[in-house]
Amino acid sequence: MKREERMRAMHEKGLTYEDIGQIECISKQRVGQILHPSNAEPPIWLTTRQAAKYLGVHINTLRLWANEGRVKCARLVNTRRDRRFSRQELNKLRECESDSTKGGDAMKS
Repeated sequence: MKREERMRAMHEKGLTYEDIGQIECISKQRVGQILHPSNAEPPIWLTTRQAAKYLGVHINTLRLWANEGRVKCARLVNTRRDRRFSRQELNKLRECESDSTKGGDAMKS
């Protein structure tokens, strides 16, 4: 019997995550992760240049949008504090822009 199957059987019998964790020598958080795996896709991170190309805008436009809060970005902990944009955030921005430009206008920059 696999570990996951054993853990599911224990949980069905009423054992708590903490009890199962002690039996399996893992944390209760790890028990939760095994019993309820996240199906969310991990984010795909793009550099500022890659993100601007993906959106079809100038790199400075993307920087401006990030500064204005129109698109979220992560800042690296380095001397330049480079930005990274998740593909999911860029897709949200694309959808928002396409909804506001149904008349056929291009994405505003």
